[in-house]
Amino acid sequence: MTLAAASHLRAMLNSTDRRGRDAKCALREHWHPNDGYLAWSGGKDSTAVAHMAVAEGLDIPFVWFHSGLEFPETEPYMRALADRWNVDLTVIYAAPDAITFMEESGLWDHASPRADTSGAFNDALIGKPSRIAH
Repeated sequence: MTLAAASHLRAMLNSTDRRGRDAKCALREHWHPNDGYLAWSGGKDSTAVAHMAVAEGLDIPFVWFHSGLEFPETEPYMRALADRWNVDLTVIYAAPDAITFMEESGLWDHASPRADTSGAFNDALIGKPSRIAH
């Protein structure tokens, strides 16, 4: 490895470490003054934040908004991690689920004329579950 390559890798590591420290600080600062929950989708980004909260010892309730579009492996994976981390995972199921909403509203049929339902769709999958979580 060249000196330039080693120097570049060291700079990247320093940057990554700094971003990790900043993220942990932001998580602690946000959580303590704002009682709430951590929205965890099971994706890589929210799982990294969830793991960070566990590593920091924050007693945050984890909430998953289950839209009905997830892979079947997602729920067992999330429940297994929640058990391993000993965290409280609440699952809030969208009602109606995403597929039912798209079928009933016509969103599923791209050739069908329909009214703009994006606000209602967002509310069904995010807004309403978020209000329940709070």
